[in-house]
Amino acid sequence: MNCPSVTKMTIVDLQSGSDFIARLPLADPPQAAADLRRLYASLQAAPPDVETYFLLLEQTRLPLSQIGEELARRYVGKPLPYADLEEGLFSAVLHLWQSVARCYAQCGELPPVHPEDAATHDRRVATLLHRCLWYTGLALHECQRARREYPRGLWLDLHGYYASAEEWHLATRPVHDPLEILGRATHCLAAYLVPLLTDMAGCFSLSARELALTRRWASQWAPLASLVPI
Repeated sequence: MNCPSVTKMTIVDLQSGSDFIARLPLADPPQAAADLRRLYASLQAAPPDVETYFLLLEQTRLPLSQIGEELARRYVGKPLPYADLEEGLFSAVLHLWQSVARCYAQCGELPPVHPEDAATHDRRVATLLHRCLWYTGLALHECQRARREYPRGLWLDLHGYYASAEEWHLATRPVHDPLEILGRATHCLAAYLVPLLTDMAGCFSLSARELALTRRWASQWAPLASLVPI
């Protein structure tokens, strides 16, 4: 089952977008997921200024995480092939992770509203690249725990985002992440290493519980690891 088509809408300013996010029906995760798809599609079709765009994406992160996890509980660990309902839920969650990553990438292409010094520019770009890496990594993780093949080009997207961070010398620039459970700063390299470490652990041979633990450990160790050219 493919994700259903979304009804077009337009977000005209920060207030209207914030109001829409505040009304997400979190008690009805499938509907909330559909509403988020509408929001992301709207932002991609008619992007607001970069500051509004970024703030709206950041406001969706907590409900997005809650919605994704709630929907995943309904198919993770179920026997393959999935029934139509489970297949549709998996497709919806995967689509959400990929959509928000594309939105952050698009946000990074917009010009700043106000003049920026080098430090402000680097902080903004590093944060946007971190989010692109994080949500692309979540899309990979979704395929791992659903025991599904990766969509074509998904690993290339991950490598491409990190290559940009390295090229612009932002790979280890500290980035604030409100969802970081330990309250520490993170960076693009850490977000890049999480899916790599999880994949190296033989993710498709692990149980759902083992995979969850592996990703948790990878997330905790990634900020302390480094990449060394060989």
